[in-house]
Amino acid sequence: MKLKRIEKILAISTTGIGNMVLYTPVLKTLRSWFPEAKLTLLCGSIQAADVVRGSNMVDDIWILDKTKFKNYINILRRTRKIKFNMVVISYLDKSFKVGMFVWNTQARIRLGYNCGPQKFFYNYRAEVGAKEHEVQQNLRLLNEFNNNKEVIRNTEFFLDIKDKIFADKYLKISKSVFGFHPGAGLDVKGNILKRWNVEKFAEVADKLADKCNAEIIIFGGQGEENLGKAMSENMKVKPVDLTGKLSIKKTAALIKRCKLFITNDSGLMHIAASFGVPVVAIFGPTLYWKNYPWNTKHKIVRKELDCGPCYQFKNINCKHAVCMEAVTVDEVYKACVELIKK
Repeated sequence: MKLKRIEKILAISTTGIGNMVLYTPVLKTLRSWFPEAKLTLLCGSIQAADVVRGSNMVDDIWILDKTKFKNYINILRRTRKIKFNMVVISYLDKSFKVGMFVWNTQARIRLGYNCGPQKFFYNYRAEVGAKEHEVQQNLRLLNEFNNNKEVIRNTEFFLDIKDKIFADKYLKISKSVFGFHPGAGLDVKGNILKRWNVEKFAEVADKLADKCNAEIIIFGGQGEENLGKAMSENMKVKPVDLTGKLSIKKTAALIKRCKLFITNDSGLMHIAASFGVPVVAIFGPTLYWKNYPWNTKHKIVRKELDCGPCYQFKNINCKHAVCMEAVTVDEVYKACVELIKK
């Protein structure tokens, strides 16, 4: 398709840190295709913005607070004033509310998905792929404008010099470093269903520390401190518990130095994958074909149950994640050993 000059692009990804990592191929491809255009990113939190902050992927970053209507209106007024030529959403932003926002920007090129009533807010629509990874779903939106140009498919978490210096100073050890993340989001009816048992995490960590003479680091964000503490207290080997103690940039800098990362389905999993760190990921209710560690060596440990993965359904009645509880220590440990040998 022949395009008039594209000078101003608005890319929208208002979800979490991990989803922002999975959106970076879109940002990098847009930058490659339209190098002279000003590219603005609209995201949902400061932490998500940190994924690309300081990089050349975008020129400007706006934060949209979905809970504040005044902020929503102010952002929309800014888009009208700037007069974007193109607006591109993300796979998880295919809601009616986001569609209405995009339509109100009055951009002449509005890229969205061909699903739901919100599809009429877009004048260029992509089909939703069946059982495709989120990176592939995001990139589908750019197919209309490909014209045989290169599509950048690798994800990225940008680290600046001070983050790398911090990691260099912190990890002055000769041992291999194995990272663990016992946390994860997904609060369904008051239950955290994506989290494997911390005592089982602790047992796997002890086994690996003994077998590989490795340093164990427990990672996690604010609000997950109790998980790090519980895992640490259940271990025979003393780990380094950094849960809730570091910024996302410093956390990422240390994750990059890990020889192996063992985790639930989480944003930190996607950060590890973006650095090419081998990942053992424990999956339960979420869609493993959409969320698996992208473009890195990995092992997925999950149980094939009739009821799962259930996150694709609106009505989740599980009070306890049977699919997560069924995963054994031996299964996760075996996956770790197999991945180390590769």
